Order: sequence, then structure tokens, then C-alpha cells
Amino acid sequence: MGKIYKDINRLELKGMLSQAYSAGYSAYVFTMNEEYFDEKVTEGEKNLLNVINFSLFDGFVYLPYTFSKPDIREFTEEFISERYDRPVICTAADENRFERIWFDDCGQFYDITTHVIQKHGCKKLLCLTGHDNMQTSLRRAEGFRKAAEDNNIEYYDVVFGDFWVNSAAALAEELYSGRREFSDAVICANDIMAVALCRHLIEKGINVPDDIIVTGYDGTTEAGLNIPSVTTYQPSWESLGARAVSVLCERMTGESILPYINENGCVICGESCGCKRTENRIPDFDYEKIEAGYMDSSLSTRLLSAVNFSTLIRAVYETTYTFADTNYREKSRYCLCLCDDWSRTTLEGYSRKYRTEGYSSKMLMTNMQNNEVMFPLENMVPYEMESADPSVIFFTAAHFRDRCFGYSLLQFMGEADGFDIHYQRFCREVNNALEFLCLQNDYKSLAYRNFIANSRDDLTGLYIFERCPQMWEETVSLAELYGENIYIAVFSLGGLRQVEDTDSRIEKDRIILSFAEILLRCSRSKEKVFKIKNSVFAVVGSEMPPMNRPAALIKSVTEIFREQNKAAGKHFVYTISSEKIIEHSDFINSEKAAEIILQMYEEQRSSAQPSYREKMYYAELAALHRDIFTFPENEWGVEMCCKRLNVSRSYFQKIYRNAFGTSCISDIQLSKLNHAKKLLVNSNLTLQDIASRCGYEYSHFMRIFKKDTSMTPTEYRRGKA
Repeated sequence: MGKIYKDINRLELKGMLSQAYSAGYSAYVFTMNEEYFDEKVTEGEKNLLNVINFSLFDGFVYLPYTFSKPDIREFTEEFISERYDRPVICTAADENRFERIWFDDCGQFYDITTHVIQKHGCKKLLCLTGHDNMQTSLRRAEGFRKAAEDNNIEYYDVVFGDFWVNSAAALAEELYSGRREFSDAVICANDIMAVALCRHLIEKGINVPDDIIVTGYDGTTEAGLNIPSVTTYQPSWESLGARAVSVLCERMTGESILPYINENGCVICGESCGCKRTENRIPDFDYEKIEAGYMDSSLSTRLLSAVNFSTLIRAVYETTYTFADTNYREKSRYCLCLCDDWSRTTLEGYSRKYRTEGYSSKMLMTNMQNNEVMFPLENMVPYEMESADPSVIFFTAAHFRDRCFGYSLLQFMGEADGFDIHYQRFCREVNNALEFLCLQNDYKSLAYRNFIANSRDDLTGLYIFERCPQMWEETVSLAELYGENIYIAVFSLGGLRQVEDTDSRIEKDRIILSFAEILLRCSRSKEKVFKIKNSVFAVVGSEMPPMNRPAALIKSVTEIFREQNKAAGKHFVYTISSEKIIEHSDFINSEKAAEIILQMYEEQRSSAQPSYREKMYYAELAALHRDIFTFPENEWGVEMCCKRLNVSRSYFQKIYRNAFGTSCISDIQLSKLNHAKKLLVNSNLTLQDIASRCGYEYSHFMRIFKKDTSMTPTEYRRGKA
């Protein structure tokens, strides 16, 4: 199965495991959790099936709907059918190579359609279903038609879509533009389309449910978390899982076994149809607590800081608490199993060759004590994890893209329902750390010690770009290897002349050095920081699209530098920054890159060069800038600032931006948010009082704060506490 951490998948798995345990069986679960459009990542995930020793199993249950990518479904079906001739049960709505069981889609879709008609009196209905060649789509559409006809609905229609957000967006546009007649309600064949349709309709000014009712199907957590919450039909996933294993046991033994649970699904009411929200059968999770625990663990830092294999393995086992479920902690065990050649790499220039298929015949079991214990691959698990009592072991691939390291094992003794998103994140971090350690070992021979000694700036210690062409070529080669684009962020410092005039050259150098330290602190491990000229710097890195990193880096550096200058009383020193993306198909050499960087700097300087008249206001602007950040509780506004300098609004905005590299409104907002953060940490004021003291309406304050910090004020207060 795929995506075991999804709520409905865990419910189905809970039913399977409970049914298996009641019949005296243990279970191995093979799950793929990373599905991307990167073919190498897909190959790394599919390789997990090569660990299976089919001779050890009495039967299989296969869940194709849990995989998003068709090629993974096709590969898995073919892989199992070619190697296994004993019972396989498939929980799927559409035809495949195996015996299948599924819900009564027609009857259950009939129920939710009837709810909309009888409860809310809808007379004009639309059904948004999936592809017209899928049995799931057709049966749900059939249930919709039957409910409409039995309730004497004259106007109803079926729209075939894609079970994804694209068809929902297209339907919203058709309804908004009038190309499709407006309906009382749209019955969507899954929650993904329903949530997306609500969002697109609301964006176009169409109110849900006052103007149109929207419902979904599947009963996912996302439907309940959406605003408005989406009315949906929740099938009994647990019953489906139990039924799958009971049928499998019957095929294996020839004896009929009743499923331990056989309940029906139900309509889960939400705000999207106008009903009062009812309780979802899927348990709610404290996502705030989950995220806080994950962030506080510093998992990435601890794993990526390992300098050798032994320290990495110790860090892995010391951080297993980040995913351990308190309900199962005493009955669970984690183990990382590696191929005996997991770290072996052949370097040919910048090309790397490593294991991409299958596993070594002998696997290395790791543990906290770093004892190298080998076990045969045909056993699949080390001897320590073999148990006579019913248990479940989850197998996940340990890989980086298509590079095969081995696999992770997570064992639960007794009842369990899978693992949550923590464990997937943990495994991903471990995989990244293994790759990072390999990279460190691979490129230690390329340290360029003599080269480094002659390539750094005396004041800041940063690399000088023109002396480091090899570093640019290395960035290009690695970006090509991983299919990434390269980005360049150029920073220059303004206001240094006034520092030199009023203080000294030493103070100017101190500010430059301080800025260089901020750049290094904000940069990631694979980003390279260069000094271009006396007060000009560049950060070069690579990233997969979409390219969010350059803007985030510029924002982080700018805010830290401004806060530091504010504390030092240097309000007139500011940064000017710009970014450029170089597409994978347009990679250039280091000489051309140097030209681009200098051109970016010249454009910055020309755009920020103040006129003679603007220079006249510089002292007043610096004083205003200082007061905005010193007295954030004042009711600052652009009009007030214009009157203070006795200039027009448009001219004031121009000279302010030229002086400080940002708008006055942005500075006012930053000042108020900084003041709000201090009040959150250092006072017991309510959020409403804090919003009022900072000059915001409460709802606007919540939106602005979340947009700026990526967390709510409550989360910020708790995190700082």
C-alpha cells in the first residue's frame, strides 16, 4: 500500500490487522510514501518490493487506490502476479489482475445525494465524478442518477472529471462564467474535488452553502478541516479492511471466517450544505502539538551534523522518540537495515555510480551500540524481530532518489493501525542524512585546501567569486545531477558612506563583517556565499522548482540585518537585494555568472542612487525611520510621515524606498509585528488586546501575523515559552 499515514488508510489497515490477529496471523506491510514526478524517486520507492521473499507468505492484500501514480500501480500488480501464485485480495473498485472487494459505491452515493435533496430541498443537481472509463466514477454517477430519479428531480447532470483539483477548478469557472447553468448543489465523487470546488467558488465570490451546496465523498480529515467544513460520506474503511482479510483467510484455508466488524458508512454533515457539523469517525489529531514536537527536536540538524557512520547511527536511534506513539511505545521497535555496500560510490568526474536495484544478499542490522550484525536478505528481518506472537512489521525504502541504501523496519507487538506523518518524516530525514554522509565521504578528496587559502576575503573570510571558478562549476554539476535550477541572490549595503563620515572606517568594516556573518548564518549547507566588492555579496545555490528559497533568504537576511542595525542605532544603513533564476537548460560558465552578478549590482546601485534633493531629506528620513521602530505603539501612517517631512505622498514613498530599500508601509507593519511578538512573549495580554495595542483589527492581525511568521500568535507564544 501507499501513503500509510493517511487517516482513511490507517483505518482500513486497523481493520486488516485486527482481523489477522484474531485468526492468529502476523503481517508484514510494504508501504511507499514518497510519490513524485521525479522518475528516480519513483524507482527508489519501487525497489522496496525486491526485499520480499514470497515463499514466506500465506497470502497478500493489495491496496492500489493508495498509490497516486499509475506506473507504481501497474508495476506492483505485475511484480506480484509474476512471482506469487497463492491468494491475493485487492481492495479496489476497478478491474485488475486479482480478486477484488470494495464498497457499494452506488448505494452510498445514493444516500448522500438523497440527503441533499430531502434535507435541503435541492431541485437542480450536478454530479462531479472521475474519469469516464473508471468503474468508481460510473458507479457513483449511477447512484446519483438513481437518487435524482427516485426523488423526481427534473434537472440533473453528470460532469466527468479527474478525481483531482483540476476538474473542480474547471467546473467552478464554468458556473461562474455562465457557460454551465447554475445548480442548487454539486455532489462531488471525492473530498479532494469537493474541497477544491469550495475554494474556487469562494474565490470567485460565490458563497457556499448560501449560493450553492457542495458535498464530497470518502470522509477524509481534510474535508473536516476545510473552511467551510465539507459535508461528505464516510464509508467504513475499517470494515473494508476486516472484510479483505476475512476473504483472504477463507481463500487460504477453505474455511469461512466472518469479519470482526461489519458496519455501514454514514453521511458526515458539514457547513458546505448548511447542516451543523457532525463528529467524524476519523480521530482528530493535535496538529499544533505534532508540529511543535517535530520542530523542537532539531532532527535534521542532529542527523546532518554526523561526521561519520557511527555518530549518524547513534543519532538515528537517539531521535526515534520524534515519531514514537505513546500508545504503542512499550510495544514497538525500530531498526534500520542497510546493504553491505550502501556507502560505496564510484566517482567519475562529477558522475556517481551506486546501487539502484535490489539489495545485497547480506544485510547489516544497525543498533545503538553500533554492533555490525549481518543477517541474510531471504529472512527479510533480523532474528531479533522474529516473534511467535502476532505482530506487524512495516517496511519502508531507505533511499535517496534512485540510490538504494536498504530499508527501515518498524515493528508493533499486538494491536496497531500503522504510523503517522512523523515516521514518514523521520525516515526521510534518515535517508537524507545517509546521502549527505555519502556526499561528504565522496568529496573529501576535493577539499581544495591550497585553493581555499587563496580564495577568501581578508576581512569577512568569504570566498571571492572571481578567484573561485571551480565552486561555480561544482554548483552547476550538482544541479545537473539532481535536476535543479540555480539561483543567485545579490546583496549590497547602502548608507555606509554616512557611517564612515560620522564614525570611522573601522565602524564601516564592522558593519560589513556583521552582514557577512548574517549571510553565513542564514545560508544552507549547499549554498555558497561570495564577496563581490567591498559592500557587495552574492549567495549561489540550487533548488527544485518552484524556486521559493531566494525570496525566503532575502527576507530573512534583510530582517535580521535591520533588527541588528536598529539595536545599534544605525537606522541609515540598509540592504538592497535582487535575485535571478538560471534554468537547468541555460546553465552558464563562471565568467558569464560573474558578469550577471556585476550587472545585478549595477542595476541595484542605479535604482537606489538618491538625487541631490533626496539627499537633503536624508537626516529627517533616518530620524523618522528610527522613531517608527522605537515607538511602534504610535499610530503611524503614510499621511503622518508625509506631513512630518512636508512632502507629497508619492514623493515621500519614492525617497523612503530609495533610502531604505523598502516601503514605509512595510516598515510600519514590521515595527508593529515586532512589538506584537514582544507583547506575546513578555505579557499575559489577550490576543485581542495585543492586536488593539498594535493598531490592528483582530482578524486582520491574525492573518498578517500568520503570513509573516508561518504560525499563529498562540503558536508563537507557546513556542517562545
